[in-house]
Amino acid sequence: MHHVIIIGSRGYIKKYGGWETLIHGMIDNWIDQNTKFYVIEVSTEPNEPEFEKIDKIECIRVRTRLKGSLQMLEANAKAIQQLPKYIKKFHMLNPILYVLGPRVGFFFFLKLPMLKRNRVAVVKNTDGIEWKRDKYGFFRRLYILIDGFFFDRFVMDYLVADAKEMLRIYKDKLDSRKKPCDMRVIYYGTNKTNSLNGPIPDNVKSFFERYSIKFDNYYLIINRLLPENSYEMILKEFLKSDTICDLIVVTNQDKEKAFFNILKSKIPFEQDNRIKFVGTVYDKEILSWLRQKARGYINGHTMGGTNPGLLEGLATTNVNLVRDCPFSREGADDTAFYFDENHPMSELIAKVDAMPMEERIEIGIRAKKRMSEQFSWSQVNEKYIELFNDIQKDRVEKA
Repeated sequence: MHHVIIIGSRGYIKKYGGWETLIHGMIDNWIDQNTKFYVIEVSTEPNEPEFEKIDKIECIRVRTRLKGSLQMLEANAKAIQQLPKYIKKFHMLNPILYVLGPRVGFFFFLKLPMLKRNRVAVVKNTDGIEWKRDKYGFFRRLYILIDGFFFDRFVMDYLVADAKEMLRIYKDKLDSRKKPCDMRVIYYGTNKTNSLNGPIPDNVKSFFERYSIKFDNYYLIINRLLPENSYEMILKEFLKSDTICDLIVVTNQDKEKAFFNILKSKIPFEQDNRIKFVGTVYDKEILSWLRQKARGYINGHTMGGTNPGLLEGLATTNVNLVRDCPFSREGADDTAFYFDENHPMSELIAKVDAMPMEERIEIGIRAKKRMSEQFSWSQVNEKYIELFNDIQKDRVEKA
């Protein structure tokens, strides 16, 4: 039996972003009966039980007092501190600790004797090129770099990268590491999307009417409002275009006011009635209709690895306009159109607007075929089962 403890997300029942998408994709599609999952969940509610079985997993709640980014640091540190208690309570033999984008690497380093004593195998899933991200200030990037040094050099036993390009970066980064480390690529997955049939649901109809959105008459963005998501380039290029379509932006502008104000000071997009920021949308039904009825999905992700939003776009929207970078090329290959400084997005919009519907549908068929053949959750989980089995074999050989 594999006992897999997942730490680093906000939890199984909280569905905020990429890590939570990964957890649900894995666990909800898991069929191997030889694995038990335990998910560390951040909790701020004093009345929530510390332990709760939810569906296929054991939810372990860690109460925190801090807010914002410090909350995850506190939760991770507390969970590692209490790890022996969890191992004893659930009778875990040779547990696997799956760490999603660690932020307390030095604390893990201090706990190495405890990890070895409990025969814990530590697996890290990379979180992009975090030490280069523009959304962080200099000192936070420096902290991430130093923190990662301790974790990557001394703590982790296995590395999972969600793109070949990310694996290459880490192999170069850890070239001088003395402790052997198994490194492999396991992509994010995506689910097959069912075509929309029947009447438009009332909640969808109300949303589309509220923002005057018409089917096949808008381009769509769904991602966080961050500099590395190419918002400045996308907005400038859309303003240059002659399209009669709208640009519907589903993002968290209310929480990223500083960057949103910078964009407003640089780009007069508020004067263009085509551009509509609609805020964050959590309703899956509305999101599904938005994706499938869009003329094109725009993804500006640049920092890697494989972007879950891009995979979902390829699985649902016929035409995808994608910021050119190695990570996006690896995901979309020849099933998307790419833009950058030398290949303007405004020209791609003109090309798509002139394209017959039949041609757009054909592009969508190829993209969906690629997702089902290379990025399905069943294929992803086969790779994880292989990883967990290899960890067990390594333990037997080292015993």
